[in-house]
Amino acid sequence: SSLTPSATPAQHFDAVCGIPHKFRVSMLLGPNRGGKTYSTVADCLAESWGYQPWDGRLRPLHTAPRQAGVAVLLGDFDTHAPRFLGYIQRFVPADCIRVEARATTGAPRIIRVRDMRMGMGTGTQSLDEEGWGTAIHLFSHNQAIKSMEGDIWRRVHFDEPAPRAAVRALRRGLADYGGMLTGALLGRQR
Repeated sequence: SSLTPSATPAQHFDAVCGIPHKFRVSMLLGPNRGGKTYSTVADCLAESWGYQPWDGRLRPLHTAPRQAGVAVLLGDFDTHAPRFLGYIQRFVPADCIRVEARATTGAPRIIRVRDMRMGMGTGTQSLDEEGWGTAIHLFSHNQAIKSMEGDIWRRVHFDEPAPRAAVRALRRGLADYGGMLTGALLGRQR
């Protein structure tokens, strides 16, 4: 690639994936076991709830419809999906976490998390009447690409460099509402 170190995340995305983007791109660089996934969980919760609880201004993050979820693509699914759920459990109490679907191996596939504040003062439209945020969908690199297409997303996160077809399938769901794409996209593309 002819990119310079000062290239923007969007320029990196276009160069690595070879596809134009119409959404926000964010990169988080760090060493292995340096906290990248842990910080991503906080961002995924914020997207699910529609606001950042740590932001004193408590403003809505987006205007995406309530059914727009969060997608996370994990490399070693059976190991990383339970770890991702464990990180969520560090942020919120167990009675505020609901696993709505599991893979055949028992690993969590779809997770919803209740906002204990119920979005008070934020103007968010992301929560249902009981305070449950939009769904967080966990996908595997080995999953059929067709199962990743057709939904709309507020955020798509790639925890490990992903196959190009998976990147293309998931990023399509971001375009309509200017969602956020984050993660490890700079590895070897397959």
